[in-house]
Amino acid sequence: MVAPDDVTTFLKIYGKLHLGETECLCLCKQLKVPIFLTDDLGARKEAQRLGSVGSLGIVARAYHLGVISLLEAEKYIMELDETSSLFVTRVIVQRALEQLRN
Repeated sequence: MVAPDDVTTFLKIYGKLHLGETECLCLCKQLKVPIFLTDDLGARKEAQRLGSVGSLGIVARAYHLGVISLLEAEKYIMELDETSSLFVTRVIVQRALEQLRN
């Protein structure tokens, strides 16, 4: 269950998401885990609001840390859009590509 020091976050999120996703987000915040992977759009929006990074953000971060090249990052983002079951809109893909280049 959610730790007592995270009750405020829990109450802000609870009702918008399922209990399990709510608890995971609260745990990420409490443990300062910057990455939360989920296939639920509402959970991804809440994670982003709390400062966690999703799949596209992981690719961008890997590029900015020098782990992968710009060409590789662009390729991975396009593959996430075109071949994975991850739901992303064209606008989100374009923002992710812009983030790479900035």
